Amino acid sequence: KEFPYDSAPKKQTGLRLLTLPLKDRRFLLTIAFPVVWNYIVAIVGQYFSIYLLENVKMSYSLISLGGFFSMPAAILAAPLWHRALQKHAWPKLLALGLLGNSLAYICNAFITTNTLYIYFFCIICGTFFDVCLNNIHSNLIYLHMPEASRTAYFSLYSILVLVAKFLGNNTGILFIQLTDPLHFRLLGFDIGNKQAISFLSAALFISLAV
Repeated sequence: KEFPYDSAPKKQTGLRLLTLPLKDRRFLLTIAFPVVWNYIVAIVGQYFSIYLLENVKMSYSLISLGGFFSMPAAILAAPLWHRALQKHAWPKLLALGLLGNSLAYICNAFITTNTLYIYFFCIICGTFFDVCLNNIHSNLIYLHMPEASRTAYFSLYSILVLVAKFLGNNTGILFIQLTDPLHFRLLGFDIGNKQAISFLSAALFISLAV
């Protein structure tokens, strides 16, 4: 009499392995947020730096100084968000992070030679809420990712992020081209298209939060 035995599960190979994540609706819905988030971030792209250099006349050293302020902000924010994620539901903190991020993007538009302090506020504010969003991203993509096919799932996620960044960058280029003569005053500030693009990203962040 032969003893019963469990047959080993068949390994997914070839094209079936590559298309497997596309059939997993739960996984696709889970990674939709980080993919869309990367798309929105890419819209502003290099235009914010161009605005600081050409319009505000900031030096490279002063722009780099912003990175110095971001480090302590990230160090202080990390344990705070870690405790918050343990106590509160991540969707609420996700919305809070997006709204905080949108605040930084809105304030970016009001940076001038006379309001350089806004630049450093935006760096600190953006970094603080980015820590929250990055913590959620790093866990969210694995939420419905099966252990057996993790390589295929992560590869699809990486490809979608690259596509999202490409589309976001081209959206930014198209926005700048279509609004080239744009100029208006808001709260006493002269706003051009390189500032208005920050409003666009902020509006998308807010819509994603709600």
